[in-house]
Amino acid sequence: MIDLAVSAMTSDDHPDLDAIETALRASMLEIGTTTLESLLDIIARKHTAEPATCALGHRPQHAGCRPKTIMTILCRVVLHRDWYHDPVCGCGHAPIDRLLGIDGTKFSPGLRNMTAYVGAVDCFREGSKHLRHLAGIPVPAKSIERVSQRVGPRIEAYRRAHTPDSDVRSGSAIAGIETMYVMMDAPGIPVLRSQTHGRKGKGADGQAKTRDMKLGCVFRQIRLDAEGYPVRDDATTTYVGTCEPAASFGVRLEHEARVCGLTHVRRVCVIGDGAAWIWNLADEHFPTATRIIDLYHAREHYLDVAKLVFTAESRAHTEWTSARKRELDAGNVTAVVNALGRLTSRSKKARKARDTAMQYFWKNADRMRYAEYRANGLFVGSGVVEAGCKSVVGKRLKQSGVHWTVRAAENILSLRCGMLGQWWDDFWEDAKRRDSIYKFVAHPTATPRYVFSVRVDILQHLVFSKNGEYYAFGSFRGVHFILSRGLWRDN
Repeated sequence: MIDLAVSAMTSDDHPDLDAIETALRASMLEIGTTTLESLLDIIARKHTAEPATCALGHRPQHAGCRPKTIMTILCRVVLHRDWYHDPVCGCGHAPIDRLLGIDGTKFSPGLRNMTAYVGAVDCFREGSKHLRHLAGIPVPAKSIERVSQRVGPRIEAYRRAHTPDSDVRSGSAIAGIETMYVMMDAPGIPVLRSQTHGRKGKGADGQAKTRDMKLGCVFRQIRLDAEGYPVRDDATTTYVGTCEPAASFGVRLEHEARVCGLTHVRRVCVIGDGAAWIWNLADEHFPTATRIIDLYHAREHYLDVAKLVFTAESRAHTEWTSARKRELDAGNVTAVVNALGRLTSRSKKARKARDTAMQYFWKNADRMRYAEYRANGLFVGSGVVEAGCKSVVGKRLKQSGVHWTVRAAENILSLRCGMLGQWWDDFWEDAKRRDSIYKFVAHPTATPRYVFSVRVDILQHLVFSKNGEYYAFGSFRGVHFILSRGLWRDN
């Protein structure tokens, strides 16, 4: 392979770098596959574990060695491992499968990570194309769907297992943050007809065609810019999404806020539109928070009335809406309501819209003190969660021609919330610790040998030679090095 590269570079003809890259990559993958199979063979021979009993308490018996084909990020490899069979129940298992993180699946943890990621980013068919084109891994679209649907609930369970103030991304930085924001919205997604049975919709047939996905986001404000506008800390932005009722969603959102350090910030703000369920949840779960109606959503109410009363783009329309904008920005809701009350129209639709807008402003006046909010350096818009409705929900769950079941949509939403909310790497690192190949008991009949201690937290690769010597490679803050070397010790 090296001779091929040298001859190509020294040839008088134009060197084909693409061919060199492709050939070298194929060669490295072949070497990696062979090495991985050898490593798995060593681990399987050295490892033994007490086989798990079945639900009825039966102890399985050793039934020889069975091969298992595993799809990895390199290629397909074959693992030969001990198999235990329960003659009473008729079930069997290989203890090392759970140890390696391949129990009940033929996908390696690394490939499951990649597969779930592409399943969260794009439709499953396109994800299959991405894996084949970029990584050379042939994974069918249906397999990507199955993996994504299995990983989604695990990410959600991982997030729920975190205790308050345990945000691994915040650390001691929480103490220096003054303001936390909680925002909520409810974008709709297209679902199968069976998922909307008994639900009323806006269509001509009265049948609902979508289901609301409640989406919440939590983030912290770090400072004010040179012009006095608040600046969001992108690294602290997390999302929570579900199709569950508002009560369950509120519990999950409060838990997320507590995990991110809710009790350590001096000020909490809840921002949303005028939906009653948002403010009911705010009262229940964030009772001391400052409540703010999204300014830009509030403006839409008087703008909708103006479209029905005035001629579009007319001078009267421009002057009237400009005056309302100044009044609302100043927090003078009374002036806005009085101006709406003075409008007259022969249109019944316009009068109804006017009355509805007046009720809206009176009802939410206490949440529209925008001049005060800005003077205190607060956000007055829910742009973060509005953008999340598009980037977290819409981009994946509202693609053309796609209709979901509620459960499938929630699983994909869990993936996207984890991926876009900074939880993805944390989840897979946790899964690696729980299913670590370095936490096994070696075969009891093997001869004990000396081994150096290894720091598992920064261990990246463990390579064995034929004579039993091993090399432990690690990395820390981007620097790669040999952690230790020695002879394997069987415990």
